[in-house]
Amino acid sequence: MLFPSLEDAQSQENILAIGMQKGGVGKTLTAVNCAAAAARKKLHVLLVDMDPQASLTLYFKHILKSPVKQTMYNLLVEGAAVEPIRLNKYISLLPANIDLAAVNQLFAILLATKTLPNRVLARYLAPYAQQADLVIIDCPPSLDPLTINGLGAARRVIVPVSCEEMAEDAVPKIIQTIKGLRRDEAMGANPQLEVRCILPTQYNSRGSSSPRILQHIKDHYGKEYYIYPEPVLRREAYQHAVSESVDVGAKDGELGAYWDTFVESMILQRKVA
Repeated sequence: MLFPSLEDAQSQENILAIGMQKGGVGKTLTAVNCAAAAARKKLHVLLVDMDPQASLTLYFKHILKSPVKQTMYNLLVEGAAVEPIRLNKYISLLPANIDLAAVNQLFAILLATKTLPNRVLARYLAPYAQQADLVIIDCPPSLDPLTINGLGAARRVIVPVSCEEMAEDAVPKIIQTIKGLRRDEAMGANPQLEVRCILPTQYNSRGSSSPRILQHIKDHYGKEYYIYPEPVLRREAYQHAVSESVDVGAKDGELGAYWDTFVESMILQRKVA
């Protein structure tokens, strides 16, 4: 497998990042269900786990019968080609484990990466992106080099925001990080990165503050960014899906249709009737 140099590494049109520095907002849920919706359209999807907590990898623990042997650490630090794990006919996974945490210190000091540390993932994902219709990166709940690399490899980013007070307050930090990465020439800029949408998640209309917070999100960010009009509902079907390592469409057809529509309009950018 041939990798470009850091200087030649660029973000790819078919790479999408899911990014938000606050945990528990539905990044992994978004990645899994977007991949499943794309697969239903017979698109080949590569999921990339950039979280040392390995939330995306653990999501599929009932499919992965044995511990993973090669992870994103081997790819990013050793430059060793890692064979993606085939989850089904259309979806594959580049997994992670706790070893990936070391990358946050290593990128800035290793001779192979310290010149342009923001472009390491873009470099190593380049040949994988050529073999997939869509690459979805699940970024960690932080604004560290792992997340910045996820954003550096992508052309578009989806920002999930749960309809809760603290999640809403975290939005300016991820937006500031995205804007900074667009112009960070010294570390490796990605001027083509755009926020595809802010995706409200964990919405509960019954006896909660969700409607008020959703309106705040629209009021505060709707002029500059597209707020997806239909929030992700808080439903038990998502937990049932996790317990079986399947997408929510396997448990609830209506929720599966939600993600079909989301992928059509936000990722494939097709008009939906």
